[in-house]
Amino acid sequence: MIKITFYLYKKLLFIDVDLYSSLKTCLQFIWSRLASGCYFFSHEAQDVPFTSLFFNKQWWQTHLVSKAPCFVGVDMGLLLGIGEGSSIGYTKKIS
Repeated sequence: MIKITFYLYKKLLFIDVDLYSSLKTCLQFIWSRLASGCYFFSHEAQDVPFTSLFFNKQWWQTHLVSKAPCFVGVDMGLLLGIGEGSSIGYTKKIS
């Protein structure tokens, strides 16, 4: 028997999934478990097709019954003083 424990992520969640299909799966499973105000970080900020999902209003409404949250750091990642961007970006769940 497999036991799955569901947590409510309250402050911060970081993913590094690499694949667009994996991002969709993670969002469908995790987004509803994020508390309002929780930051959702990803290591794929420089991958514009990957981050474009965070702006896709239709996908968010269809799959998560939510507004698309957008994404900070698209294309360059957050400027953390380590070269030309960090590949890290984020969004924040607002309920």
